[in-house]
Amino acid sequence: MNILNESCYKQTKYVRIATEIAEKLYFYAQWAGHFTCKRDFYIKRNNMKSYLLIYTVNGSGILNCDNSSYKMKKNSIAFIDCRQTHEYFPADDGWDFKFIHFYGRQSREYYELITMLYNSPVFLCDGPETESYFDKICDDVKNLKPEEQTSLTIYKILIGIIAQKRRTADGFVVSAVMDYISEHYSENINVSDIAKAFNFSRSYFTAAFSRKYGRSPYVYLSEYRISAAKELLSSTNLSVEEIAYKCGFNSTSAFIRTFGQKENVTPLAYRKNMQSLPV
Repeated sequence: MNILNESCYKQTKYVRIATEIAEKLYFYAQWAGHFTCKRDFYIKRNNMKSYLLIYTVNGSGILNCDNSSYKMKKNSIAFIDCRQTHEYFPADDGWDFKFIHFYGRQSREYYELITMLYNSPVFLCDGPETESYFDKICDDVKNLKPEEQTSLTIYKILIGIIAQKRRTADGFVVSAVMDYISEHYSENINVSDIAKAFNFSRSYFTAAFSRKYGRSPYVYLSEYRISAAKELLSSTNLSVEEIAYKCGFNSTSAFIRTFGQKENVTPLAYRKNMQSLPV
């Protein structure tokens, strides 16, 4: 049974019917708005073909779904699959939130990925642009702006949520680690050196990086070096020995062995193949 008691001190809500093209190709907003709730505000629903994003501006709310209860605090986002039974209501008087109901291709895949990454449908969102994206979509729906524009903004919200989680991996910033590798790969560094640069043990660093990036830091460093070597092989006349040391390998034999394992050809054979390609 669906219950919709939208009891509010202030309420704005705009609805839009998607075009056939939007339904086939885009993320599309079904409705969007901004509620400042009274204490008796209460929503319960299921079996609705929609995904819901709630951004809490002030106060807090409670979301119950999947036999669990979650508190929606200031600057948090709740991501709800409205096909599943769920309910939400204020935790205190005057809960203030903005929302977007949307659907479209790959909505389910983004929902499953994001809730898996955060292990929760509710999570804090530190992006300063997040609230403005909610406002923009509300304005798009209100003023019937181009649907591809709205789709892009929804995409930015979802990608921003994913990027935030990728940035913060168990206490270290993954992008900072990658930047460090791009700056130091040509030096004779190893995983222990990288971990030390970020004040982590090798075992902790390896486990955290692997869990968040999907491959070990050793593999990432090796792949980065091979990628740099391929660029030098195809664009310079440097010898294999020179390239090996420029890309951080401690010996030519180690470079040739690693290159062969990754590319199934020797460095010289790779260079010959690249030189034979038409310009």
